Amino acid sequence: RQQHMSKQVKQGGGGRAKLVSSEDLTPEGFRWLRLNRLSYVDRRGSKRQWESAERTTRGSSGVDAVAIYARCVYWQKLNEDGGDDVGASATGGGLYTKAEKLVLVSQFRPPVDSTVLELPAG
Repeated sequence: RQQHMSKQVKQGGGGRAKLVSSEDLTPEGFRWLRLNRLSYVDRRGSKRQWESAERTTRGSSGVDAVAIYARCVYWQKLNEDGGDDVGASATGGGLYTKAEKLVLVSQFRPPVDSTVLELPAG
C-alpha cells in the first residue's frame, strides 16, 4: 500500500478545503479499478475521510465517462426591446422564445483536490 502526503494544512475555519493524504487500498489482482482512501480538511477545518474508485483504463485523453443530465426547457417572453421577461406566462400575447437552463453545483472534491462544477445528485 502506498501513501502520499501533501503539505501540512493549517487548521481553522473559513479557509479552503485541502487534500492531506491518499492511501491506495486496491486489492491485489485488481486490473481495471483502483481504490483509494483520501483524508482531507474541509473549509471549516474539520478532518474528513473520502473513499474513491478510479478506472485504470483511461486513454491518453484522460476521458472515460458518460454524463446524463436533465434540461430545464421553458418558454420565455420577449420584451418589446428584444430582452427577456423571465416571469412571463406563455398564455399571454407577445413574442416568446424557447429557453434552456442547466443547474450546476460548485463543490470541493478530494479525489482531484479542488473545487469542481458538477451536476447535482442525490
